[in-house]
Amino acid sequence: GIPFKEFQLKKNIEELFAEILRVAGKRIILLEDVYENELEKFLLKVLDFSANKQISNEMPLPYNFKKEEEWLELFHRFSKIKRISAKPIRIMHFPKRYRMFVLELSSDG
Repeated sequence: GIPFKEFQLKKNIEELFAEILRVAGKRIILLEDVYENELEKFLLKVLDFSANKQISNEMPLPYNFKKEEEWLELFHRFSKIKRISAKPIRIMHFPKRYRMFVLELSSDG
Protein backbone atom coordinates (compact mmCIF):
# COMPACT_ATOMS: atom_id res chain seq x y z
CA GLY A 1 0.00 0.00 0.00
CA ILE A 2 0.93 3.63 -0.26
CA PRO A 3 0.87 5.49 3.06
CA PHE A 4 0.14 9.19 2.72
CA LYS A 5 -0.41 12.13 5.04
CA GLU A 6 -0.55 15.90 4.80
CA PHE A 7 -3.15 16.41 2.11
CA GLN A 8 -3.99 19.69 3.83
CA LEU A 9 -0.64 21.05 2.60
CA LYS A 10 -1.63 20.56 -1.03
CA LYS A 11 -3.60 23.12 -3.00
CA ASN A 12 -5.51 20.68 -5.20
CA ILE A 13 -6.37 17.61 -3.17
CA GLU A 14 -8.55 16.03 -5.86
CA GLU A 15 -5.83 16.24 -8.51
CA LEU A 16 -3.20 14.79 -6.17
CA PHE A 17 -5.55 12.02 -5.08
CA ALA A 18 -6.32 11.09 -8.69
CA GLU A 19 -2.57 10.76 -9.34
CA ILE A 20 -2.08 8.62 -6.25
CA LEU A 21 -4.90 6.35 -7.44
CA ARG A 22 -3.28 6.11 -10.86
CA VAL A 23 0.04 4.81 -9.51
CA ALA A 24 -1.25 2.81 -6.53
CA GLY A 25 -1.46 -0.94 -6.52
CA LYS A 26 -4.01 -2.62 -4.27
CA ARG A 27 -4.29 -0.30 -1.27
CA ILE A 28 -3.87 3.29 -0.15
CA ILE A 29 -3.53 4.22 3.52
CA LEU A 30 -4.16 7.84 4.50
CA LEU A 31 -3.73 9.40 7.92
CA GLU A 32 -5.40 12.78 8.00
CA ASP A 33 -6.56 15.39 10.48
CA VAL A 34 -10.33 15.71 10.58
CA TYR A 35 -12.64 18.07 12.42
CA GLU A 36 -16.25 18.01 13.54
CA ASN A 37 -16.97 21.70 14.17
CA GLU A 38 -15.60 25.17 13.44
CA LEU A 39 -13.72 25.38 16.74
CA GLU A 40 -11.82 22.19 15.91
CA LYS A 41 -11.10 23.52 12.41
CA PHE A 42 -9.72 26.73 13.90
CA LEU A 43 -7.54 24.72 16.30
CA LEU A 44 -6.19 22.67 13.38
CA LYS A 45 -5.27 25.88 11.53
CA VAL A 46 -3.47 27.33 14.54
CA LEU A 47 -1.56 24.11 15.22
CA ASP A 48 -0.72 23.65 11.53
CA PHE A 49 0.53 27.22 11.22
CA SER A 50 2.72 27.05 14.33
CA ALA A 51 4.20 23.64 13.49
CA ASN A 52 4.86 24.24 9.79
CA LYS A 53 6.22 27.77 10.05
CA GLN A 54 8.89 26.44 12.42
CA ILE A 55 10.05 24.28 9.52
CA SER A 56 9.90 26.93 6.78
CA ASN A 57 8.34 30.35 6.25
CA GLU A 58 7.97 29.38 2.59
CA MET A 59 5.73 26.39 3.28
CA PRO A 60 2.29 26.84 1.70
CA LEU A 61 -0.63 26.51 4.12
CA PRO A 62 -3.87 26.19 2.13
CA TYR A 63 -5.65 24.63 5.17
CA ASN A 64 -7.51 21.95 3.22
CA PHE A 65 -8.80 20.21 6.31
CA LYS A 66 -11.91 18.11 5.82
CA LYS A 67 -14.55 16.46 7.93
CA GLU A 68 -14.61 12.67 7.77
CA GLU A 69 -17.79 12.84 5.67
CA GLU A 70 -16.05 15.12 3.15
CA TRP A 71 -13.19 12.63 2.77
CA LEU A 72 -15.70 9.84 2.18
CA GLU A 73 -17.50 11.94 -0.44
CA LEU A 74 -14.18 12.47 -2.23
CA PHE A 75 -13.36 8.76 -2.18
CA HIS A 76 -16.78 7.80 -3.56
CA ARG A 77 -16.13 9.90 -6.67
CA PHE A 78 -13.56 7.36 -7.84
CA SER A 79 -14.76 4.03 -9.22
CA LYS A 80 -11.35 2.39 -8.67
CA ILE A 81 -12.00 2.31 -4.89
CA LYS A 82 -13.89 -0.85 -4.02
CA ARG A 83 -13.81 -0.66 -0.20
CA ILE A 84 -13.23 2.10 2.34
CA SER A 85 -12.59 1.75 6.04
CA ALA A 86 -12.06 4.63 8.46
CA LYS A 87 -10.57 4.24 11.91
CA PRO A 88 -10.15 6.95 14.57
CA ILE A 89 -6.53 7.31 15.66
CA ARG A 90 -5.44 8.98 18.90
CA ILE A 91 -1.86 10.16 19.19
CA MET A 92 -1.23 10.39 22.92
CA HIS A 93 -3.29 13.22 24.38
CA PHE A 94 -2.83 15.52 21.42
CA PRO A 95 -5.95 17.68 20.94
CA LYS A 96 -6.52 16.67 17.33
CA ARG A 97 -8.68 14.09 15.57
CA TYR A 98 -7.01 11.78 13.11
CA ARG A 99 -8.60 9.26 10.78
CA MET A 100 -6.79 6.43 9.14
CA PHE A 101 -8.52 5.66 5.86
CA VAL A 102 -7.71 2.36 4.19
CA LEU A 103 -8.79 2.26 0.57
CA GLU A 104 -8.86 -1.10 -1.17
CA LEU A 105 -8.56 -0.69 -4.93
CA SER A 106 -9.86 -2.71 -7.84
CA SER A 107 -7.42 -3.62 -10.59
CA ASP A 108 -9.82 -2.39 -13.29
CA GLY A 109 -10.87 1.19 -13.08
